[in-house]
Amino acid sequence: EKMTLDKENLTLEIENYSVVNGAQSILSFKAEEENLNSNIRTLVKFSTVGNDFTLTELISTYNNNQNAISLRDLRSSDSVQLRLKREFEELNDKYSLGYSYFSKAGETSTSEVIDNGLAAQLIMSGYKFKPYLTHLKAAMFDQRYSEVFNRNTKASDILKYYDIYTAVIQVGDVIENEGVSKYGLARFTVVSILCRYIKNSSDLISLWIDIDQYIQDRGKWRNLYNYFIKLIWKLIKVKLENEEKEEGFTYKNYFKNEKNIDKLMNEIITNIDIQLSIADMDNTKLISLYFSQE
Repeated sequence: EKMTLDKENLTLEIENYSVVNGAQSILSFKAEEENLNSNIRTLVKFSTVGNDFTLTELISTYNNNQNAISLRDLRSSDSVQLRLKREFEELNDKYSLGYSYFSKAGETSTSEVIDNGLAAQLIMSGYKFKPYLTHLKAAMFDQRYSEVFNRNTKASDILKYYDIYTAVIQVGDVIENEGVSKYGLARFTVVSILCRYIKNSSDLISLWIDIDQYIQDRGKWRNLYNYFIKLIWKLIKVKLENEEKEEGFTYKNYFKNEKNIDKLMNEIITNIDIQLSIADMDNTKLISLYFSQE
């Protein structure tokens, strides 16, 4: 974002930098840090972009940006990534879970894996409510990194978002449109809608926010997730059937459009309560129905 050249001392001070092309070289330098000396010379090009995200993306494109994996590797030793890995280990120990949090390519495990690429998508959809950005994985480890991974990012929250995402996959194609139901951005949109709905409900959030209570009721939450996910998909189906009448409509472009998805989420959250009311149901009754089961 900013760089200052000290001509007298021949130094260049840079702030909030991101590597566009050359992550592998930096990783190699880090691995051989003890063997580096002042005789080594490396050609480097710096560009100041500030908050111009469009310029950042253009630079990434035209400088042969490799892929999100290289950026993931570069961030693997970041304090937030190390903390999340530790928090998942603590969750495993405390609640007898079996999850591995991977922060770089090449890691292996026999337990269920949540890598930080998926975690970034879950945070962007479940916490930031921006599912239309979840296909930009490279950006989430570059210019949007601090927006996604920061002190507010917790393993316990990622686990809840992951449970919802898993339920979305398991519910499957309830709208008889496999293209949409298997489309990643559509799935993350369902995650966003359900997370927003839960967080907007004082009845639901009171049971959801405490991780001890959540783990105890996790199976019951999965059943409730299934109920809401099927309802959300059906409401999305109605919306898409109306949108498809517009010339040039494609569902992929629709789910990438911020304005469309913000409007969709607001409408569906309102319609969930309407549908519950029609069925003589509300969140208090749903809690009684699902959480009183043994």
